[in-house]
Amino acid sequence: MVRLAWPRSRSRRCARKKIGDLAVSSGSRVVFYRGNILLEAQIEAEAKSKPGAALPSSNELEALAKTLPPIQGNRSALPTLPGYLPRQSLEANTERYISGPVALERAAVPLPARLVDFGKDAEVVLAKYKSSLGEASLTLIEYPTPQIAAEQVRAMQAQATTLPGGPFYFKRTGPIVAAVNGQVPSTEAESLLASVNYHAEITMNQSTKPNRKDNAAEFLVGLIMLTAAVVLFAFMFGFFFGGLKVAMARMFPNTVLDRTHAGEIIRLNLR
Repeated sequence: MVRLAWPRSRSRRCARKKIGDLAVSSGSRVVFYRGNILLEAQIEAEAKSKPGAALPSSNELEALAKTLPPIQGNRSALPTLPGYLPRQSLEANTERYISGPVALERAAVPLPARLVDFGKDAEVVLAKYKSSLGEASLTLIEYPTPQIAAEQVRAMQAQATTLPGGPFYFKRTGPIVAAVNGQVPSTEAESLLASVNYHAEITMNQSTKPNRKDNAAEFLVGLIMLTAAVVLFAFMFGFFFGGLKVAMARMFPNTVLDRTHAGEIIRLNLR
């Protein structure tokens, strides 16, 4: 997958278009994605000098996007971290999703890569917010576990005074570390951090009751009950069959149904 970090000065002039899953355009450039495929349409320098040069139409790009193979399964799900960005006072088109140190540097994230530590499978989201003093940056960093997030936020707090762009305000919620900095009063920074709250989604895929097949005592009890039921059925069937035979012999004597004397054993006297 190709990842793209837009410069902030250019992103504000981008217009959102409905091509593929999501698309943006800026001047002679259109970038859109479908599934895990990112595409870019741009006029070359030679084509710009030609009269009538223009980008392909939205319909043509949408037709191209539909020819791309759709992605299936969990890989088709978008990252959940951007969903934790508060919507109030958010500046449009300033959200950046980052999953590597190169994109972190290009997106001008106020926290350095050494503190974020992508070696611990960190994911980063950056967004700009309006404040009474100007503009603030909110950075969300998600780690695999809350324990890792707690270690990282302590390291960030210990070096916060040496970072440019301060003061910094930090908060940890679950496996997410939130950091606010920029031209923002402390009360607004704390309010913005209070709007970031992790919500765990738990899926139960195990039985809450013990499996009877794994319980030896219940298996033994079931086996005994089954054996008793089979023996009882055998007695009942034998009693019914024997009683029926006796009743038929009494009702129809000296007939084929009366086999009282027909069952004699033939013996051979070999002496």
